[in-house]
Amino acid sequence: MNTGNYDQVINFVSFDDDTDASGGFPVTRLLLLTTFANIKEVRSFSETEQRQRVLTNIFDCRIKYRASFEPTNIMFIEWSGFRYVINSVDLVGQRHKREYVMRIEKAEAITTT
Repeated sequence: MNTGNYDQVINFVSFDDDTDASGGFPVTRLLLLTTFANIKEVRSFSETEQRQRVLTNIFDCRIKYRASFEPTNIMFIEWSGFRYVINSVDLVGQRHKREYVMRIEKAEAITTT
């Protein structure tokens, strides 16, 4: 199932440093939201410039606005087996058709233990 142009399922996650009983600091992954998104690769004006700037790992990610959730650059997005850093977040659009537009950058593959 998808919702029009929002055809990719993404997860917004954050990480919490908790102290365990032995005094260590395990990192806990917190799932904040699963939603549909529209994701497009950012392309430059020339292929030479694209290779120089390594833009193949940078994407524009759009999700529908919701009053109960505001993405920030301290969150991460998980999509298609990779974790992405959120570089910027903008709220764009009119009153009845607003969406968050985020510039995201591939950070690492998601590993399961």
